[in-house]
Amino acid sequence: MHVYRADAGFLQDIDKPQLIGFGEAFTLDTAHSCCTPHKEKLEWVTSRIKIPYVLEHGKFKPASKPFVIIVTVLPTHAERTPSWKDQRRLLNNSKNYYEVFGPKWKELIHEVRSKGYIGHLIIIKEQGEIEYYSGKSN
Repeated sequence: MHVYRADAGFLQDIDKPQLIGFGEAFTLDTAHSCCTPHKEKLEWVTSRIKIPYVLEHGKFKPASKPFVIIVTVLPTHAERTPSWKDQRRLLNNSKNYYEVFGPKWKELIHEVRSKGYIGHLIIIKEQGEIEYYSGKSN
């Protein structure tokens, strides 16, 4: 049995609650979890791998269309140095997390949607600037 601990689970029905979706929040320390391990030479299983897997194999309410809501912080002018060596390497001296990791988070939403699931991405940038992305034209 595989267990996945999400930051939030969304349930439907009061009498017998059943899972219909989940949410994840990613801070600066985990902003690079959108990367694909074999492409970026990472030695750990990232959320880029876990999220599609959970949507496909999770125990969701029958006949529901599972969804994920991702919230991440991606400043364009970060003031601190990343604590993870992988993240420092991927940023390559850039302070712009949005530029480096934003497209990869959006690719993940496209992948989720291409598999028939629902995905939403909320990116928090500087000073409360928020970008909403669902992978479809509004």
